[in-house]
Amino acid sequence: MTPLHDPLTLDGREFLHGTSASCVVSIAVEGFRVRDEAHHKWIGRVLGRGLYVTKALSVALRFSEGQAGGYSPHVLRVELAPGTRIARVDAEPDPRALDSLRREFGHAVLGPDFAAAIPHNKRLQPRQLFTLLAHQSGVDKPPLHGPAQQRSVRNWLARLKYHGFGYTGNCLGVLILDPSRVRLRAIARCPDGRTLVPAQPSEVATAARADLRERSKVLEDCLRVPWGISPSEAEDERAEIQRRTQLLSAYCARYGLAAGD
Repeated sequence: MTPLHDPLTLDGREFLHGTSASCVVSIAVEGFRVRDEAHHKWIGRVLGRGLYVTKALSVALRFSEGQAGGYSPHVLRVELAPGTRIARVDAEPDPRALDSLRREFGHAVLGPDFAAAIPHNKRLQPRQLFTLLAHQSGVDKPPLHGPAQQRSVRNWLARLKYHGFGYTGNCLGVLILDPSRVRLRAIARCPDGRTLVPAQPSEVATAARADLRERSKVLEDCLRVPWGISPSEAEDERAEIQRRTQLLSAYCARYGLAAGD
């Protein structure tokens, strides 16, 4: 078992990233990016803001299922840039390390709001941080409870010069804090829920058009109900749809596809 205080150097290894067809096109054209915090209501995050990758196809498919028009889900094969350091936090925490943390910070540090129990000026050691995250983790028990904890963990990881953290053995996956460290290897689709096959550019473009039409329809439906979406959120979403439409045009031009292909 890898000790909690050792990073996993995961560069060069293949991971999977499931997403919508229109987002696949965006990534193919401009690379990986993370949307602004203003879009938080539109994107669910378990470990915090960043880019999620996984080794499990079933997990990747959760983020690409239900694509508009009945097209096969798309999954990206990706790798991490050389030197990417990921903190593994899915090993069993050392009871002695937990006891040391409790004695230093009090019983609250072992509770769900552990970040609040640590002074802002405290510089955690890698083993301390990874022990706390491992203590909180579980397949159905996300370790981070709200934006405040997520920001604290991001700051601690940055000080320790890690590029992300995650769970190599369960469904939570690995969170990459800097999307520029994720590199696209290939675009695939999963027609049977079990096997990945190469996705042709024309297939990706057709599915992306259907995805953008569906996204526009969902937005308009939300605007028809008083509890659906605020005007500012609607404006942000319209801008995102327009941006992806322009990237789709660039994608089609790259592969010599006509506008309706």
